[in-house]
Amino acid sequence: MIVLMGTRGYGSGSKREKRPGVWELRAHGRSSTFKGTSKEAERALAKLVAAAPSVRLASSSMTLGELVEQWRASARLATATKANYDAALKHLPASVAKMKLEALTLRTFDALYADLERSGVGGPMVRKLHAALSSALTEGVRWGVVAAHPARGARLPPINRKRVKVLERDALVRIFDVVATLDEQAWLRLALATGARRSEVLALRWSAVDLDRGVVRIAASLEANRAVKSTKTGGEREVRIDPDTVAVLRRWRNAQRERAMAVGVRLVRDPFVVSHAPDCSMPWLPMSATQRFRRLAERAGLEGVTLHQLRHAHASMLLGAGTDVMTVAHRLGHSRASMTLDVYGHLMGDADQRAADVVGRALDGVSRATCQ
Repeated sequence: MIVLMGTRGYGSGSKREKRPGVWELRAHGRSSTFKGTSKEAERALAKLVAAAPSVRLASSSMTLGELVEQWRASARLATATKANYDAALKHLPASVAKMKLEALTLRTFDALYADLERSGVGGPMVRKLHAALSSALTEGVRWGVVAAHPARGARLPPINRKRVKVLERDALVRIFDVVATLDEQAWLRLALATGARRSEVLALRWSAVDLDRGVVRIAASLEANRAVKSTKTGGEREVRIDPDTVAVLRRWRNAQRERAMAVGVRLVRDPFVVSHAPDCSMPWLPMSATQRFRRLAERAGLEGVTLHQLRHAHASMLLGAGTDVMTVAHRLGHSRASMTLDVYGHLMGDADQRAADVVGRALDGVSRATCQ
């Protein structure tokens, strides 16, 4: 029986895994079988698409730079993504930007990325540039201004993931020891208890916090300009919190009500959990939260500590206690458990040792039974 592992489109082509290591490649109404890894199949498909006589447009005066400009003007991108893409696109050489779309080939992008690396541009920046160009070319295929995606399958710098720096318990104690206000305590406790991203914590409204059940629903994130959008993965998740965190949040909600009454205003219909406004109508700015945490860390005598490390600490505590990866991935809002393993796999040493001990005890019994 053939098991379909999913289909992925590449301009005018697509690929699907018929069985492990065997792929069906389709380009311009024709199909072929390819054996190899997913990446190898991807590159083979790109060659099939590029080699097809019908792929090239009869004529096109649009350049890659013009396509990128039109894509940027119409693309719906988050503020941070726009900033990342704009920074990466500054590394696109004018000579490549002026190339006509019909002249672009896979070799163009292989050479571009290799040249950038040789000139000192870091691998992550090259990958960001590829992401921007790939998005523009995908849109170009959809618009019909380019018949095939010439950058699909290009050789990219390897991903060298650095081990995340985790805040140890002593550092967390020192930070909470210098917390002077209830709003800071509630904000930090909420961030640490949920493992949510900075943008997700700041976007929380009280309607998403069920203190009776001890559940927080994370369904939105906050951009740099305070605009509220969906989460990074576009999904929603419910995360349970501990009783002590619930108690802190109850005190903070009551304090918000008392603060509003003291200045003669009412809380808005659905207040933000983390807000300076008397009516809680406006959340903190993301950069404000970052700077506030930095000042707390400095008061605690900690150097090089960032707000994002609270998220790492959350993952570290769970994995260190033997929590399964699927649960950790859900709480962190990762779209795949493999992403959690990529980032935090090195923190699973204790859990892995416990697993080894379990297997060892089982094998010890088998060994004695065999030798008797």
